[in-house]
Amino acid sequence: MGQNTSGALSRRRCFQQFAPDGTRLRRINLPVRRPTMLAFGGTALDEIYVTSARAGADAAELAVHPLSGGVFRIRAGIKGRAEPRFVSRKVHV
Repeated sequence: MGQNTSGALSRRRCFQQFAPDGTRLRRINLPVRRPTMLAFGGTALDEIYVTSARAGADAAELAVHPLSGGVFRIRAGIKGRAEPRFVSRKVHV
């Protein structure tokens, strides 16, 4: 789960932004039933990328949500927090 600079983010069948006090600031519906993860990207960390699941979906679900399994980019006008970089160090055994 990603976190923006002004509050927590939640995912269900929508993208939601919450203020630190728990007040919902916005909701953006997604065209899929099962979003799986979100991350901030772009040079200014102002784009949200959301992945979604397709595995296990039956024909009826895919008829209603044909974009299941896709990756979506949302430009919501909010900026994410940069994650610390991982540095791999060689370990001698």
